[in-house]
Amino acid sequence: MHHNLPLELVTEIVHCILTIPEPKETIGQNIKPPWDLIRSFTLSCREFRLIGLALWFRQLYIVSAEDLKTSDSYFPVLKTSWCRHIHCVQEKDRKATHWDLAGFTRLSSLRIDWLCIGVSDIGDGGQPLLKNLESQVKHLDIRGVRHPSPMLLMALVSPFRDLVTLKLDFLRIWCGLCHTCILVRLPSPSPAIISYSNGLGLPYHYSRVLFPLQSLKEVFIRLPDFGPGLPITGLSDKVNDNLWSGECDRCMSLMYEDESFRTVWVARKNGIQPGDLDKWSPYLIPPRLEKVEWKFWRVGNGKEMPFSFEEVDSDEEEDDESEVAEDDEQ
Repeated sequence: MHHNLPLELVTEIVHCILTIPEPKETIGQNIKPPWDLIRSFTLSCREFRLIGLALWFRQLYIVSAEDLKTSDSYFPVLKTSWCRHIHCVQEKDRKATHWDLAGFTRLSSLRIDWLCIGVSDIGDGGQPLLKNLESQVKHLDIRGVRHPSPMLLMALVSPFRDLVTLKLDFLRIWCGLCHTCILVRLPSPSPAIISYSNGLGLPYHYSRVLFPLQSLKEVFIRLPDFGPGLPITGLSDKVNDNLWSGECDRCMSLMYEDESFRTVWVARKNGIQPGDLDKWSPYLIPPRLEKVEWKFWRVGNGKEMPFSFEEVDSDEEEDDESEVAEDDEQ
């Protein structure tokens, strides 16, 4: 078949057609355009078919770790030439396994939708869940984690030593005071975005996990806000006096009453080390981290909940039991 357009221009046109807009709240779904969008184009001639396949497989959607091993069986150059981005989905009903990235030599970004509910799905010792990385992945997007402990975060990010940008879209966040994963309950009027610069703003234990990432410059954290919890001073849509970085409302309400503790804790988050390092281990900041941005969306404001309410019930029940226990003590 004869065609008048240069193949370079044809490639750019198809690339624009297949470009995926930034998804907002989808978790566990294939966001690639349908194959039918370019099917007729790929059937028109051999050159167009090669262009179509190469651009189609720039983005790879995988729901089984086994599929990664056989993905180049039919297209031998898929791993070495075509694929630039992988979207891995660890489904709820599948046992958590190691994802083998051997052979993928041109990856620049990767997305992980981690839908396992149980906190024991990470295996022993926070060992990397993705192995044999052969590319310099610069951008990592992790979504759907129900219990984002520092150990799980380490298991997910530790293979990616060249990361520049890290995005985290979770149900809960880690509280550096009580060392548990908690649902966020911001006081009203609540901030929509909290931004930090100069390496500040990460939960204490997250900062230690990410410290080895020498090229990391930006971290974006997105969380649901489940509404007002206990009263907290110094945090609203206009002020952030205590440099909030994931602490739960219960810990802040209780522990910030001790002004000496609050002062030292906030100073520590601001990069000022207390003198007693036996009691307070150093607050490690990734050396090139420039920006940390927290973004919140309010549960119940007409937005579709990407998590089932059953997954939140356990937290609600624990809160109720704690309140009953406190009433009994009084």
